[in-house]
Amino acid sequence: MPQELGLAVLVLGATTLVVDGVVVVVARTQVRQALSLFAAATDHHVTTDQLVDALWPDVLPANPSAAVRVILTRLRASLGQHGDALIRIGSSYELHASYDIDLFLEGIEQGFAAYDRGDSAGAHHHLMASYALWRGDPIPDLPVESPLTRTRLTLTEQRTTLVARLTRVQCALGDHERAVATISPLLSVVHENEILAVAAAEALAGAGRRGEALVVINRTRSRLRSQGIGPSPALGEIERTILTKPSDLRPAPMLGADDSEVFVGRTAELAALSRSDARVSTVEGDAGFGKSVLTGAILDVVSGHCEGQFDVSIQIL
Repeated sequence: MPQELGLAVLVLGATTLVVDGVVVVVARTQVRQALSLFAAATDHHVTTDQLVDALWPDVLPANPSAAVRVILTRLRASLGQHGDALIRIGSSYELHASYDIDLFLEGIEQGFAAYDRGDSAGAHHHLMASYALWRGDPIPDLPVESPLTRTRLTLTEQRTTLVARLTRVQCALGDHERAVATISPLLSVVHENEILAVAAAEALAGAGRRGEALVVINRTRSRLRSQGIGPSPALGEIERTILTKPSDLRPAPMLGADDSEVFVGRTAELAALSRSDARVSTVEGDAGFGKSVLTGAILDVVSGHCEGQFDVSIQIL
């Protein structure tokens, strides 16, 4: 809970009202919608017109202002001894409470500032605080018709940026396993966001999962090309780091059955490269053949039971 005493409105997940540390069940949909409007609005200031438009999008009540007062009276009753936190200012209303949205954004701002100062530990502290506040889809009770729905999209985008930055901070602190855990809920869609993809590839590679990291990179590059967009230098740089500096990454176990969803269709080539005692091996093929993924897979296998330096050169022949 953001605080033990007073009011807290939590909307980064199921809409929740907390009064003096106790969760209060808000059964009426329109009261939850009103809470959502206060949470999403700038300075948590909502006009009567905004409430009317959001709560009765199709058919207006006979007396809209009176209907709004009924909904807010019900909301005030849910606030217990803090009923005076709901204030009327002319034709507008404000609900004075602690909002998880505010704490979420504050943590991101402080975490990014610490990151820019080179304070990885401080950045991790603040970003983790924001990360922990996210419980699910934001502001779920916000009426679709409300113009404040853009806040939902903004929060989702900020959470994506938060996860990417937090993942990279954890990598900088050497905690790659935790970085993978942080980004895991988004692994199925990281290729749709290049910033997330770079962070995921760095985390996976640092955790010894180079083959998976290269799959992320290749899928992201393919998606960008399908949209007529070239990949950023950051994507190419993390790929070169994975392939040319494997000694900087932690060795991984032998490739096993659990990796079948990530690496398939090159069993013969992988076996041949694994058995080879050559000092130099070359993997050639057309674009999209899977050279990077195959190379990453052999590195996973070899580094799991061999010591020494491995050098990889990427060339266009």
